[in-house]
Amino acid sequence: MIWILLVGSALVAAAVSGILGMAGGFMLLGVMTAVLPPAQVVPLHGVVQFASNISRTFAFFREIRWRIFAIYALPLVAGVAGSTQVWSGENLGWFRPGIGIFVLCFLAWRRWSPQWRNPPFWIYAPLGLCTGFLTIFVGATGPFLAPFFLRDDFEKEEVIAVKGRPRRRTRWTCFEVPGVSLSRV
Repeated sequence: MIWILLVGSALVAAAVSGILGMAGGFMLLGVMTAVLPPAQVVPLHGVVQFASNISRTFAFFREIRWRIFAIYALPLVAGVAGSTQVWSGENLGWFRPGIGIFVLCFLAWRRWSPQWRNPPFWIYAPLGLCTGFLTIFVGATGPFLAPFFLRDDFEKEEVIAVKGRPRRRTRWTCFEVPGVSLSRV
């Protein structure tokens, strides 16, 4: 029964992401956190989101802003590597409350965050570092990224493409980094 709920939720989340270019992963994370053991949530969510982001990358490949991706990608790898040094898949009592706090912080961030319509390109380096670090712990960092990618100088397709490519890189990096294993799923 849980798998039916998860598959249905993944399909709804995929439709939302396909229409809006974002938000589906965040929705899916909430459902997964409610029904799965904490040690399974982030790795399984990562696999689902990886597939979603690959499709966006291929669909909008020509619209990717490679300069932003390049600035973002290297610090992202460093962030993931750093987070694996503190990650412990054994003691996850904090996980469900942590996701709840993350969701509340996200809602506050969306309400009171600065409205940067064209942030400078250098901001994507520390953003990549923070995103890489957070991904191991919460999985759904797309909402954290959205304000930085909703730029006035991007067309809708470029927003979807440039968010999909880095997110795909984030997911792949989580699979590559020692200490993070899908065998926990």
